[in-house]
Amino acid sequence: AEQAASMLGLPGLERPWLPALDHVVALERLPQPDSGSSAVIGVVDEPAQQRQRPYEIDLDAAGSMLVFGGAGSGKTTLLRTLAIGLAARLPVRDLHVYGLDFGSHGLASLEALPHCGAIVPGEAEERVERLFRFLQRTIDRRKEQFGLAGVFGVDEFRRARPDEEMPRILVLLDGYAGFASAFERVNLGELLDALPRLVSDGRSVGVHFAITSDRRGSLPGALSGLVPLKLVLRMADEDEYGALGLDVRSVRGTVLPPGRGFVDGSLEMQTAIVSDDPRAESQAAAISALGRRLTDAADTAAPPIRPLPTSVSASDLPAPERPLEVPLGVGDSDLELRSVSLAEAHFLVIGPYRTGRTTALRTIAEALRSADPTLELHLLAPRRSALSELSIWTSSARGIEECDRAATDLAARVEARSLDGDNPPLVVVVDDGDELADTPGGRALERIVRRGRDLNARIVASGERQAVQRAFSGWLREIRKDESGLLLDPDLDVDGDTFGVRLPRRSNLVFPPGRGFLVARETLELVQVASS
Repeated sequence: AEQAASMLGLPGLERPWLPALDHVVALERLPQPDSGSSAVIGVVDEPAQQRQRPYEIDLDAAGSMLVFGGAGSGKTTLLRTLAIGLAARLPVRDLHVYGLDFGSHGLASLEALPHCGAIVPGEAEERVERLFRFLQRTIDRRKEQFGLAGVFGVDEFRRARPDEEMPRILVLLDGYAGFASAFERVNLGELLDALPRLVSDGRSVGVHFAITSDRRGSLPGALSGLVPLKLVLRMADEDEYGALGLDVRSVRGTVLPPGRGFVDGSLEMQTAIVSDDPRAESQAAAISALGRRLTDAADTAAPPIRPLPTSVSASDLPAPERPLEVPLGVGDSDLELRSVSLAEAHFLVIGPYRTGRTTALRTIAEALRSADPTLELHLLAPRRSALSELSIWTSSARGIEECDRAATDLAARVEARSLDGDNPPLVVVVDDGDELADTPGGRALERIVRRGRDLNARIVASGERQAVQRAFSGWLREIRKDESGLLLDPDLDVDGDTFGVRLPRRSNLVFPPGRGFLVARETLELVQVASS
């Protein structure tokens, strides 16, 4: 009809409907909203109104969002578009982005943005846990800040306290099923239980989540019920559309290209991409170019979620602040300093050979000497030990026989102390202490362990893991009662019993030399011990 009208010189016929949505929509060609909590992520088709308009998400109104779709449906692309749509027009002080990538690592390119604190791959369990702790601390702190300021939202807080930064935090979780599979057996599924609480509590304080899933049944009801905003891309099973609240009659048989889905009931939406070229390498290049431009213009960056370092220099540790409390290394929870306190307990370092036991003793001993040049600091080294070469000792014994004599003399000196007197601290460092398990020196050490608790004498010792566990009596058994020590490269199933704790059942923990769990009275944390 249009061809005939053209041949006759008549005006073209007006179509009764708009053309179908384009398969490729460039984000840069779409108008963006003025609101700092909103982002345009695509184009939606509204046939009843005969219009196609930008599809806008308001995080303040929605809180968080769920994105459903099968493999290759464009879930990861949608998350990237959401993050870029916000980052391209908001300063870093107003937006921080974090990602948990349990999918195909398609979020990694977002790390080019100064707004992006980290994209944590699913296999990096310690960083995933650290991000959760960071989010919980942030939510708790903001609740307190909002209460003191008498406000109920991020925008109100910014108006009330313009000098204080309050960035919105957007957390992208790509692949809920992979997240659940990785963490359902870690600490009894602690993170799976924590996620709905973070989603619920974060909404009012500017912490928002965008979570993808391949099917409705993968998400627990406790999470799905909290999030009203749901976007449905192409599903592998058409029955899933009905489970997600869509009218199956209107969507059955629909062919959806990547990025095409349903919003607000059964309206079709096409997700925008960063540039006109849909190829993966072109998208990555466009994001990289945007990241460089934004980084050059930014004067700050989002706080990172770094991995626990594989080495820490003892020279970077601060000086001890209290007697018998010395810095040991860096803790996993926040990458901050962790210390060992000998004020109330002895300390036992356990691990296989070549895991850093002697290094841990050296770090503690040198810090003790640095803090108090007059401290009585004695070494027992039944085997060859690098500690013997140090010049920090009040006395030093080498070999089993010499250690037996020295331990007996030290036990007599400790027992001669007065219970009512102000006894100066005395510390005995024992390297390879399991060599003294059944010797006269071992019996003397047991006396020091028992009496030293009341007489300001402490033992800091190391021992081979299995030998310590087999010690059903003697000084090694007695020192374990203090439940204070370091488990280097432990067997996660059994070694926690040494100090009466349960170690987290992580699947892929890596233990370079000097890494282990610091235990203090039923509390534990993964640490990296500093070395000289």
